[in-house]
Amino acid sequence: MNVKPVKPDKMRTVTRYIPSIRETILFKIGRNAKNNIEIIEESHPEDIWFHVGEESSCHVIAVMNLEHYNNVCNGVTDPEKLCLRYNFIPEQLTKKQFMHIVKQGAVLCKEYSKCKSKKNVEIIYTNVENVAPTNIVGSVIACKTKNIVI
Repeated sequence: MNVKPVKPDKMRTVTRYIPSIRETILFKIGRNAKNNIEIIEESHPEDIWFHVGEESSCHVIAVMNLEHYNNVCNGVTDPEKLCLRYNFIPEQLTKKQFMHIVKQGAVLCKEYSKCKSKKNVEIIYTNVENVAPTNIVGSVIACKTKNIVI
């Protein structure tokens, strides 16, 4: 009898080095509907949220403020062990640097979704402060979104 292992109910964390800012950025990836909302609720307003446009998908958060992350998510993933020590607000970055972070978040969103094998997938993104959960678990309303095609 084959039994599928139960996935942990914790977010997945992934790091990506962004050469233009000479930093490794931490990304949080929701594993299920409940987890997608949790990663939004624990995020800093300036963090960047990603989702596949018009499709069901994981939520991805680019952590822009590690100090906030350390205070809220203590023990989930220790950025000190990963040698991460940055704190950004988008206004501190050039548009090109910001878009390098956005592209990595969008690629991760596509990679961890059902659309990973499709071409030209639209990914929407915005600051977490523009994302609000609805009464439906895992569902959100996002405003001031922009899109990138991956």
